[in-house]
Amino acid sequence: MYEKKSLVDLADTNLQTGRFKKWIIAFAIFLVFMWLCTIISKSIYVSGLPVVQTGTPEKKYVEHIVEEEGITVEGGKQAVTVLEGLRIENIFVQRGDRIEKGMPLFQVDIGDLQEIIREKETAITKLNYQISDLQANQALQEQKRQLEEKRAKEDYTSADSKTGTAVGRAEEDKSKADGSLQSHLNNPASVTSNEDRQKAWDAYNAWLNKEYELLDKITAQERIVTDMETAEGTKTEEEKAALEEAKTQLNNLRDELTVHERNKVAEPNFSDEDSAYENWKNQTKNLQEILDDAEDMREDAYVDRSSTLKQEERGVEDALLPGQPDSALSIYQLELAVLQEDIGEYKQIMKQGGTITAQTGGFITDIPIIVGGRTPDTAALLFTDDTVPCRFKVTLEKGQKKYVNMGDKVKVKLGGKASREVTVDYLEESDVSPGSYDVFMNLPEKEASPGTSGTMSVSVQGESHELCVPVEALYKEEERHYVFEVKEREGILGVELYVEKVSVKVTDQNDRFAALEEGTIDKDSKVIVSAEEELKRGEIVKY
Repeated sequence: MYEKKSLVDLADTNLQTGRFKKWIIAFAIFLVFMWLCTIISKSIYVSGLPVVQTGTPEKKYVEHIVEEEGITVEGGKQAVTVLEGLRIENIFVQRGDRIEKGMPLFQVDIGDLQEIIREKETAITKLNYQISDLQANQALQEQKRQLEEKRAKEDYTSADSKTGTAVGRAEEDKSKADGSLQSHLNNPASVTSNEDRQKAWDAYNAWLNKEYELLDKITAQERIVTDMETAEGTKTEEEKAALEEAKTQLNNLRDELTVHERNKVAEPNFSDEDSAYENWKNQTKNLQEILDDAEDMREDAYVDRSSTLKQEERGVEDALLPGQPDSALSIYQLELAVLQEDIGEYKQIMKQGGTITAQTGGFITDIPIIVGGRTPDTAALLFTDDTVPCRFKVTLEKGQKKYVNMGDKVKVKLGGKASREVTVDYLEESDVSPGSYDVFMNLPEKEASPGTSGTMSVSVQGESHELCVPVEALYKEEERHYVFEVKEREGILGVELYVEKVSVKVTDQNDRFAALEEGTIDKDSKVIVSAEEELKRGEIVKY
């Protein structure tokens, strides 16, 4: 059962509810006020931020356009040359003048020219005398040389004959000595061989020993017979028979000795034979020595002949040698020819009244001579060659040169004429501007005259690059390139945009775009292309 509230309680409750609603309303109003303040503050803050424009890297072909102004120059030059040392009296042309064949160019001093001709004629006379003297001396020297040559050849012939005779005699003596030796050797002394000599001695000794043996036997047998005969007493028949037997044996031995002595073997004696053989050997030695001496004489004769003929041959060679080189005559003759040619040209100038005229047409480009001066050994005047077409010349910076090479096709626009395609014929480093390059293009014949201005242009299609940004987005600091990239971060008033400085490497570039190496940025990077003011790293920006 609900408790019944009093009117006072109800009144308090209503009062509290009303207050709560007021507080809610007040708090809501406060929040709205704070939100409005935040919006106003943020607007004020943002209105002070620098405004930037961004772009993302794109894939592009970096095209290079080279366009430079240039000037038409002569295709070739001709020189007006005259003899050196002529005094200039007057010059009729100026640099840039158009000349035609036969036009007077400058005048030389006639009086000075006449003096030069007289000096040249005097010099020619002196040279003629000198040449005559040299020719006479050379003829005399030639006669002496021929005489020495003749005598040297005669000496050689005489030496050849004398030494040839000596060699012949030595050969003959040697041949005779050799013949005597060979004849002697073919009739050697008779000599018994050692074996035969041993056999003779063996036979003699055998005979002698036999004789000694028989004599010993006879002596012994005589002793026996004597003993038997002188024995005392009467001999018996047996003793008598023994005595007779002993006597018989003795007689037999004596008979044998007699027979032995009749067959006596003479004692060997080889002394005469040895003496004859020794004499034969000594004679052989003497004949060999005679042959050796003859051989030595023969060799000496040949050596002497060779040495003598060599010496005489050298004498002939010396006589045949040409004289010491003397170019004086040739030099004088050359000088004479030059003087004669020069004096002919001097006289031709005299016939022309001292006026030097043009041999062909063109524009005067250089005048090295001056009035009162003398003509140099180089060109007196230089002018263009009308027979050679003009050339168009431009000067490129080092960075531009890599897009223009010899043989490339380029467009040239001269004055008010239409563009014409020509070929790059020559490139060289500029003498006037080191580090730059002069480019020359031959123009069609009669296309332009020297001094005509024009423009050369060429477009080179580059490679495709994944990350390309406008050149306005690229900055450089001490050889380093960088870009500003916009990034987001949480700030006091919420998400804010700030600037990040990013180093990049440029791989290619023209006057509109720069190609960047991948890695530091990508195709989604927001690169600042332009800004109201100079940016700094970490700076807050807005779009």
